[in-house]
Amino acid sequence: MIVDDAGPGLPESAYKNSAQHFQRFDKSRDRQSGGSGLGMSIAFAIVKQHHGSMNLEKSPLGGLRTVIHLPF
Repeated sequence: MIVDDAGPGLPESAYKNSAQHFQRFDKSRDRQSGGSGLGMSIAFAIVKQHHGSMNLEKSPLGGLRTVIHLPF
């Protein structure tokens, strides 16, 4: 499954280190503004539980591309 968006994307380091737990990619978000860094951690954990993989890449639309591979 591939999901693309046209948002601002992520910092370069996020594409290499995408599996770090509780990482906030958007530094403007914190606990006070509603960010806990759990979203990607939860998504990675769900995909891993199903023996799949998840990669973050630059989208051709300009934002983030999330690629999820799940076995049949």
